[in-house]
Amino acid sequence: TLPTAENAARCAEMLGTNLGNVGSNSIEKLLARTQLPTRVAGLPATNLIIESMLHDKKVMSGKLRLVLPSQGFSAHVVDDPSIEALRRAIDSIRA
Repeated sequence: TLPTAENAARCAEMLGTNLGNVGSNSIEKLLARTQLPTRVAGLPATNLIIESMLHDKKVMSGKLRLVLPSQGFSAHVVDDPSIEALRRAIDSIRA
């Protein structure tokens, strides 16, 4: 499984969201401190992950929608995020 909190935070940052004090580095440190994974070995190819996401329940009217963290422990919906940002976020959690 993907460490989703950290990956979501990385994706949000790569899409230009300012997470304030709750950035991906803070989330990564919290996950490591609680001995939860921050990197994943053996992930499928990034293109396969993205292709799977495009056939998921998160797609509406042919466009991917993600709920990503924003400043102050809140979240917002991002419609049709940059595929390149998704690619960088996924690749950033590879072991």
